[in-house]
Amino acid sequence: MREKGNVVRWDDERGFGFIEGTDGGEPVFMRINAVTQRGRRPQVGDRVSYRLSQDAKGRLRADNIRYADRQGKLASIKATIGALPDIFGVLFVVLLVGLAAWGRVPWVVVIAYAAVSVIAFFTYGLDKRFARKEKRRIAESTLLLLGLLCGWPGALVAQRVFRHKTSKRSFQISFWVMVVVNVAIFGYFAGIGNFGFLSQ
Repeated sequence: MREKGNVVRWDDERGFGFIEGTDGGEPVFMRINAVTQRGRRPQVGDRVSYRLSQDAKGRLRADNIRYADRQGKLASIKATIGALPDIFGVLFVVLLVGLAAWGRVPWVVVIAYAAVSVIAFFTYGLDKRFARKEKRRIAESTLLLLGLLCGWPGALVAQRVFRHKTSKRSFQISFWVMVVVNVAIFGYFAGIGNFGFLSQ
């Protein structure tokens, strides 16, 4: 059974606070990692629903916390949409490895994606480091070219790990254009080009 209440105390820096149930009683301890909707940080006054559980010492705490207001639902939708690129990347890699294992795509193609992805990952990390130290940056055209040349899966991981280039809309548009072009070229060669498995 889910309980309902309001966040009455919240320490954002330390990531914990307390929820007071709608029926009163002692406030219940909550932690940020118990919030299921990742697109929004808790604030005092937030309406939430949660499940009661106990820690190792038998103290009550809130788990499986969900925002109950409209903003919370929008944050959940936003988080879901934000996860779509990652899902696409994982599905592509699984498909690529699966086709190679099935003998439909040469393993050299998998190796190329893996090698350039590693290069792209470390290049993004280096550019992030340069940005923090206010040194000369790596050109965006270089980052985009790495994505086009089979390195976009590694670049996508790097964007998440280093939180780099994710908020610059113009770069993201260009990046995903490179991804679409790369996947289209892969699909062409896999389908009717050198791989030709669809014509068999």
